[in-house]
Amino acid sequence: MKEVLDTRWLSHDRAVTAIRECLPALIASLEREASERSDATAAGLAMFVKTTKFVASIHMMSDILPHLARLSKTFQKTDIDFTLIETLVSATQITITKLIEQPGHYMQSLPTCLDSLSEYGVRLRQSDIDNFKRDIYQPYLENVIQNLHDRFPDNPVLDALSVMDPDLLNAEDPSLNEWVQHIKLKTLAKHFKSVGSEIEVLEEWETLRTLLVKECKDMTFRKTMNKVASLGTLYPCLSKYAAIGLVLPVSTADCERCFSCLNRVKTCLRNRLCQKVLNCLMHISIEGPKEEAFDFDKCVVTFGKLKQRKISTK
Repeated sequence: MKEVLDTRWLSHDRAVTAIRECLPALIASLEREASERSDATAAGLAMFVKTTKFVASIHMMSDILPHLARLSKTFQKTDIDFTLIETLVSATQITITKLIEQPGHYMQSLPTCLDSLSEYGVRLRQSDIDNFKRDIYQPYLENVIQNLHDRFPDNPVLDALSVMDPDLLNAEDPSLNEWVQHIKLKTLAKHFKSVGSEIEVLEEWETLRTLLVKECKDMTFRKTMNKVASLGTLYPCLSKYAAIGLVLPVSTADCERCFSCLNRVKTCLRNRLCQKVLNCLMHISIEGPKEEAFDFDKCVVTFGKLKQRKISTK
């Protein structure tokens, strides 16, 4: 069964799916552990998983978590598109809102599931289902929607940075929908006042948009931002906007990658690594070459020559 981690929606989704698919076997296994080994913990868990509230919660989460997991996967991409953030978050909120009025597949099949589990001691009471929907189902969905809104408030700056996306520019006439481009550029100029004035930004944009269409049409949004950021001499204002966009912590991929590397390097048997050595080892693990390309002989020779050691470097 997939281990549930507090910081990852994907692990919750897989764990809930595993429990839902093997719930009869799970109940039987817990009851056998309780009877054959007199395990009080197993007996308590068996009673808990046979309640209507637990089964209903599993079905509720089975309808909600796939949408949250899909949104989580989007933010794990290193080349996430700014133009998709607001759309994906809004789509997730709308989908979960619809589940309040129209329950999903698993919640609709809850009575059938409870009836099939009657032989395992699970009782089917319509009053319990109604109470669950009123006291738990609806408040939980409303809280999820509110948390998404609080976590991802409307951010005009992120949307404004999408002005540099070459896919949003018309190849034949980059000035098409110029008023939309100007609104986004004015938003950036107003937010980052120290970078440059609106007039300077709009003047730079007149030539940059043509360059984006001709030189960056086949590039990803992130590569385009890197290209613009390198043109600081020609476009001092817009290049700084691109540099700001590149360092925005939108993706969670790098953060999760570092924590995973930390768990691999600093284990319980290597818990006395100092911070300096740990930092070097993590850099090697993340940014270094693959193990197949590592020259172990050269490493041993270099290590042996650092100071007097009782090893042969020949």
